Amino acid sequence: MATYWLYRLASIIVPRVPARLGYFLADLAGELAYLLNWSSRRNVNGNLSRVLGAANHNRQDIVRRVFRTGARNYFELFRLQSLDVEYINKVVTVEGWDHITDAMVEGKGVIAVAAHIGSFDLVTQVARSRNITVTLPVERVRPDRLFELVRRLRACQGLNLVSAGEGAVKTIYRALQDNHLVVIAADRDVQHSGMLVEFFGALTTVPTAPAIIARRTGAPVLPCCCLRRDDGSHIVHF
Repeated sequence: MATYWLYRLASIIVPRVPARLGYFLADLAGELAYLLNWSSRRNVNGNLSRVLGAANHNRQDIVRRVFRTGARNYFELFRLQSLDVEYINKVVTVEGWDHITDAMVEGKGVIAVAAHIGSFDLVTQVARSRNITVTLPVERVRPDRLFELVRRLRACQGLNLVSAGEGAVKTIYRALQDNHLVVIAADRDVQHSGMLVEFFGALTTVPTAPAIIARRTGAPVLPCCCLRRDDGSHIVHF
């Protein structure tokens, strides 16, 4: 319950905070989270040591940046409702958009496979700002009114967000039939029903839904990745 009211308060205050001050406060919040949230810091450390190697001397600095980036992502989520199309197109550079438009010609919709990298909530608004209807399945969080609050924030620019699960499949199929863009963050097996693979020397599961849906509908699959630049802008590659 406390999380809901904290999010609610942030959704009211953050849009009124100047961007420069907001990013400064977000970096401060990220630093505090790094210092105080020892369990999350341990998890991030463990993941990065597997990826970068246990002897990497810069790992702690990267871990701190992970927390600061996460805080900046939240700041951008809460201020989405105050942003316009011109601002989004100004701060987000898109590479490979022609792959989207070329794939749309087939009339079967497009499945964009992404990961939770960069400012995912901000960057997904780019397609909508270019008059492409976007459907995005998202993980359902508890309590329900927290989920609805986050869903409204993420959908404020016109995205169609659906709760991931069995009920989302029909919505996704319908969106592809209408030649829309479906964005799936495929780096987390939320339903715990994915395929077992080896990833950085360890076994884990990855979602198979994008491949299954593509085979059944004929919709092309395009990988995409968004990155945050040091100057505060963003770039998304299709």
